[in-house]
Amino acid sequence: IMRSVITEVNCFVEGYGNLGRAVSFKAPELKQKSINGTTGVGDRSYATGQFESLDSEFSCAALPEAVFNALSKLDEAELIFKKAIRTGSKVDSYTWVLKGAISVSFGDSKPGEMLDIKVSQKGCKKYVHEVNNQTKVRIDHDNLIAEVNGKDLMSDVRRILRA
Repeated sequence: IMRSVITEVNCFVEGYGNLGRAVSFKAPELKQKSINGTTGVGDRSYATGQFESLDSEFSCAALPEAVFNALSKLDEAELIFKKAIRTGSKVDSYTWVLKGAISVSFGDSKPGEMLDIKVSQKGCKKYVHEVNNQTKVRIDHDNLIAEVNGKDLMSDVRRILRA
């Protein structure tokens, strides 16, 4: 098995362009919500088609004005992360689009060291993850959408609630 290596990570703020190379980026975990139940032979968990809070964080070594512009957008702040991953001679493109309020925290200030800025989003209201321009996951809380690999996990729930 060939190993995959992250070659580059970039961050873009919607409407303001490229923030430059990110020092690090942690994509939201896709943790499914489940409910517990008991069967005749014991306990088990049932997946609901819903996901727990979508939280992300990235670090950068500069503080562009675009971060403050995004901060002022409240729940409409949109961050776009692009990652290049090399496996052998093949390079794949990974993209995340995250919409929701951001928070900014500052690391320690030490002479001669790079700035340490962390930008986080907690409970993103929209989430899209693409691999090589193909949507793998799309979650939209406002419109009750949870699509994974082309399957709409909430279509029956939406149909029932809107009927």
